[in-house]
Amino acid sequence: MSGMAAQAEMLDIVRESVVAQRVIKISGGEAHESVRFDKSANTLRQLIMKQSIAAAASTPITHFVVSIAIGAIIYLAASKTLGEPMPMANFIAFIVAATALVPQIKQLASVNEQIQRGLAASTRVFSLIDAPAETDTGKIALTRANGAVRFEHISLHYPTKNTFALDNVSLSIAPGETIALVGPSGGGKTSLVNLVPRFSCRLVARYTLMTLPLMTFA
Repeated sequence: MSGMAAQAEMLDIVRESVVAQRVIKISGGEAHESVRFDKSANTLRQLIMKQSIAAAASTPITHFVVSIAIGAIIYLAASKTLGEPMPMANFIAFIVAATALVPQIKQLASVNEQIQRGLAASTRVFSLIDAPAETDTGKIALTRANGAVRFEHISLHYPTKNTFALDNVSLSIAPGETIALVGPSGGGKTSLVNLVPRFSCRLVARYTLMTLPLMTFA
C-alpha cells in the first residue's frame, strides 16, 4: 500500500465516523471505530517514516557518489600518469565548473521523491478511470413499486473481506410495511439495504420485488 492510498483510507474512516456518529453511538461501536482508525493511522505513520528515511538517505548517497566521481576525475586530470599534467588555468576552470554542478545535482537527487509521490497519486486515479463500467441488464422500467420485497438465503461477500457481510439472510417486507434494521457497526445493515437499489451485486441466492428478480428492473 502506498502512502497516498493509506492516507485516503484513513480519511474515509474519519468521514464515515463523522457522518454515522449517531448510529455508532447507538450501536456501541465507538471501540470498533477507534480500533479501525488506530490501525489505519499506524499504517500511514509507518509508510511516512519509510518514505522519509528513503528521501533522507537518497540525497547524501547521491552526493557521496558524485563526490567520489569528481575526486577521481580531478586525480586523473592532475596525475602525470596520463602524460602531460593539466595546465593550472584549465585545472582551476575544471574545479569551478564541477563546483557549479553541485546545486544542480542536489535538485536532481530530490526529483525521484517527487516522481514517486506523483506515481502513487496517479495510481489511485487511474484505478478509478480503468474501473469497468456498470452493467444494467434490466428491461422493466419501474415507476412505482407496489409489491413485497423478499430476500431468500442471501449471502454477500466483499473481495477485501475474509468473512461474509451477509450470511444466509432471509427477509420478507410486505407493501407499506416499515421495519428497522438494528445491529452493531459492521453487522451488514447497510449491505442489506444496498441490495434494493442494486448497489451491491456480489451475492449468492436471489432477491425479488413484486415476485420478480430485482435484476430485471432497469
